[in-house]
Amino acid sequence: MSAVYLLVREVSQLLKNAQTADELSNALTLAQQLLGKSNSTEFFSRSFSTFCRSDLGNDRILQLLSELDARSRELHSKFFLTGPPCEALLALCEIFRKCRGSYGTMYLLSLLEKFIGGSCLVKLIGEYSLDQESSNTPAAGTAVPVAGLTLVLDHTLVQLGNIPDIVSNKLGGRHDRNFFFPENFFPVIGQSVMKVLHQVHQRLSGGQNCSMQMICRLASKICLRGHTESMFSSLLPELCERMAKDFLWRRLGHRLISGLDDRPLEPVFEFLIRNIEPSLVSDGPLQWLIADSIVLNTRVSYLLTDKFIYSRSLASVACLHNIFSTLSQAQDSAKPSEELFKKLLEVWSDSNSVQHSSYAQHQQLTQALLLCSASLSPKSVRQLKDECLPKLLEGVQAHLSSSLEKTRRLGMIAAECLTRKLGVPGGNLKFEYDTDEDSEALLHLGLTKEEQLKWFKYSPGSQTFQVSSKLHKVASSSASTNGTTSAIPTPAPTTAMSSSTTNGRSQVSRPKITELDSDDDSDLEAYDMVEDDVAEKRRDVGDAKPPVFLRDCIAGLLATKKPERTTTCLTSAEALIRRNPPELAEVGEELIKVLLHLEDEYCLDDFFAHRFRAMVAATVFCTKQAVDYLTTEFYAVNYNLRQRMDMLEVLEAAAQELSSPGKTSALNSSAKSLVSIAQSSDLPSSIDITSSLSASTTFSRPSDGTIASALSGRQPQATDKENWRRTVEKRIAQKTRRFAHASGQPPKAVASRFSPVAGHFFFPLMAKFDSGLSTLNLLASDFQVLGRLVFTLGSILHCARFCPLAKSMACALLDFLWSLRRHKEPFVRQSVLYAHCMILASVDCQLLLEERAGELADCHQWIADTMQSDPDQDCRRLACHAMPMLESLFSAKLPARNVL
Repeated sequence: MSAVYLLVREVSQLLKNAQTADELSNALTLAQQLLGKSNSTEFFSRSFSTFCRSDLGNDRILQLLSELDARSRELHSKFFLTGPPCEALLALCEIFRKCRGSYGTMYLLSLLEKFIGGSCLVKLIGEYSLDQESSNTPAAGTAVPVAGLTLVLDHTLVQLGNIPDIVSNKLGGRHDRNFFFPENFFPVIGQSVMKVLHQVHQRLSGGQNCSMQMICRLASKICLRGHTESMFSSLLPELCERMAKDFLWRRLGHRLISGLDDRPLEPVFEFLIRNIEPSLVSDGPLQWLIADSIVLNTRVSYLLTDKFIYSRSLASVACLHNIFSTLSQAQDSAKPSEELFKKLLEVWSDSNSVQHSSYAQHQQLTQALLLCSASLSPKSVRQLKDECLPKLLEGVQAHLSSSLEKTRRLGMIAAECLTRKLGVPGGNLKFEYDTDEDSEALLHLGLTKEEQLKWFKYSPGSQTFQVSSKLHKVASSSASTNGTTSAIPTPAPTTAMSSSTTNGRSQVSRPKITELDSDDDSDLEAYDMVEDDVAEKRRDVGDAKPPVFLRDCIAGLLATKKPERTTTCLTSAEALIRRNPPELAEVGEELIKVLLHLEDEYCLDDFFAHRFRAMVAATVFCTKQAVDYLTTEFYAVNYNLRQRMDMLEVLEAAAQELSSPGKTSALNSSAKSLVSIAQSSDLPSSIDITSSLSASTTFSRPSDGTIASALSGRQPQATDKENWRRTVEKRIAQKTRRFAHASGQPPKAVASRFSPVAGHFFFPLMAKFDSGLSTLNLLASDFQVLGRLVFTLGSILHCARFCPLAKSMACALLDFLWSLRRHKEPFVRQSVLYAHCMILASVDCQLLLEERAGELADCHQWIADTMQSDPDQDCRRLACHAMPMLESLFSAKLPARNVL
């Protein structure tokens, strides 16, 4: 046996038998011989990991450390801080997880803080980056195979990135060790990486080989955990400064970015283009970091030429400028730039893109198009001229046809810049429009580099660049955090927290950075505005109180910049309206208008349900004004299909409530269906009405879920509490034996509130159905609205079945449905069948036969044909329900021979 092995056994036995502080001190003093030059090599290679985990890291030894002085505790910590860094870090993490004592936990935290914040982490990274044999390590400019990393090293990198989570889980998520907060921990790792890069630079300058594999894998692991900003905020400022002065540093920066895995490339590149200001005068820091990766790496090419432009909302035009300046500086990038310009122009000129994309999205697309055109070479412009000019003219026409002034102005500005760039033979286009900051910025995006220098205020002869001031603050803050590491804790009777902690989290001090001759006030120290915040909170609470008057409610609904007030007013609008205040007659129409145009800008809970109930309540209590407004606006321009469907929903629910006094279940079910419809993006393509039809020849009133099933395409479901309660009561009644029943009170007759206003609901909806509008064409593309209109008319007629006007309404509806029986869309044919069922169930058959006997006979033949030859299964099923109703009408009033 070797002498080192015998010494390890002796020290292990002493540590195992140590019961007092003196015995532990003697054992640690003897153990220092293992760290000597003659014994350390064999000890580190064979016994270090086991010795640290089993002998130095058990709970009894850690508890005895609290009785030792500072010098003796340093003998214990020396093993972890001077031993092999990879094995020492793994041992520390494992011991920390298993530690149960409070002092041992805090002691190990101090060791971890010293390990990460000191030179141990630099030694760990440098051990795999600097100590490379020339025969086994490729040159700095070549790639290192991933298989060279051992499993132990991979495990070490994972443990290093998990340390903040390990500490948080161990301490319950509330601790005052601000060093282990992710916003402070990962910048320290970034600074350690920068120190290793300094050493790599020195060795490469001396002609020695180095490897960037360890650094790239470490950066990839951290970025995959979502801490890209924390790490690169401390690494990027100094790296950019070094790259501006030395070509070798540029090569190191490029190897750092190009050596990352594919998965963290997206957050890293997004951070770079957002935080590095564009360089117009030659290569900048972003071009040095990316270099030719855009040509060699397909993932990088996809991010810069597709995802960041079409799928991401970038912070400013500077991000787009970074992308296109990088594309223009890359080698062999002429063809990718030409393809990108053609694709941008194709998307920009598409009329569907202009119509359905938001203004912010289209503004970013226009900025990208102008910047891409400015980066094209004259040769590329000549090659693309004939191909792109027709698309440009189509795009200009699509923009000028837009109803938004801002969108039209985008098309005008882009047309001026692109015709000037392409060199149109007939002369450049010139438009008249109002100029503002956005339009001036767009005009300058299409200029040449020399003209853009004046706009962006860059010095033509300088090679300087700027990194956002936020990165300088984070880097300075992490430097201050790294420079002050806490000492090993000494046992003390007090457990009070430091005065610098508040609410369980410590206040991290960040140094103030001041720049001379700068107009930027973002770095100025803010005054204490506690009193103003309290006053503002009181005002917000006051605004969030439920309104008392309808005019206050309308003002709250219009206050879209105050979501709390808007939510409160919308929630209390129905109750306020149902009180039927005197001012409702004056502001009822205005209230309906505001509710109809109200949008869910803040994704409020039950927004569509509350809005629907408020609109129905306003229609019920201010009937004539609200109904006249809704039926008139249904055929007006500047409404989308969803708003027109809302009008029909409100009219139908209000008609049901007015025709059934004291019953509001239909309103609740309609509101629930409206929520499910509003959350879906597609309009209904089919209607399910058979659930509301009885299989017998007599027709029963449609259930409350009919409206929901008609719009959502699903069977109505009884989800209300009353439904299951009625089911339970019915079962109890069937199993209960009764000898006598109490005589019930006859129902009291109540005057119908719907009878005087039934015509206002019905006839205006049929007045202009065949008039073609630019935004509504019921007889062509908008067949969903036509089918819903027919369904609503049938439901309104059923609500008016006891009204004197029902006969006239039924005759008018028969004439209205005549031309729609053979409609090509199944959805419309289903609605027509439903409306015929409503006619038969709502009007006395004798009155119908006196007025429309011939039309009913034709209707009988049409329904029979539908049962046999209609291609849609739902239409055939509905016809089967309607046929018994019609045959019972004829058999009761006419001889059978007159039917055919």
